[in-house]
Amino acid sequence: SWLRQSARHCPRCRSTTLTEETLTTNAVIQRFVDNAQFHCPNKLQGCPVKVLGSDLTQHKKSCPYSPDALKNQREQKLAE
Repeated sequence: SWLRQSARHCPRCRSTTLTEETLTTNAVIQRFVDNAQFHCPNKLQGCPVKVLGSDLTQHKKSCPYSPDALKNQREQKLAE
């Protein structure tokens, strides 16, 4: 049927695959996410920080509780 076939395509660009490049950004939702506060993904490892969505990527790179940072700390203690 027409509906079944048209459901396979994006209604805006008729693309058959949806990727980050083909999706348009919803500014209202993006602003909401950027201004919302999130616990650090390393909370279970002990990170107490809550960060804005807009700062989350940067925090994850420098979080002292990230798996890589904790591994480096353990290796330094073993070397002492």
